[in-house]
Amino acid sequence: MINQYDYVAKFENYADEMPHVLDLINIRERLSGLAEIVPDHNQTEISSITDTFFSMLDIADVERLYEIYEEDFLLLNYTFRFKGLNFPP
Repeated sequence: MINQYDYVAKFENYADEMPHVLDLINIRERLSGLAEIVPDHNQTEISSITDTFFSMLDIADVERLYEIYEEDFLLLNYTFRFKGLNFPP
């Protein structure tokens, strides 16, 4: 099943996309300091966070997570490798 979305933002593009998302839902003025609260993340920091999180999981956990979020992975063109397995397969 494909869900209908008005906008899909990727965490990797947070700094560029957040102002647009806040405008779409008409709350930009109320959250004007959000960019200061949640700092920009570069790809190295994102990879480090991801590596730390996935190091706590086993293959079965990752496969279950992938099944839950498979539509998102396909829609957003995300790929990753975990203990020799490629997702999507």
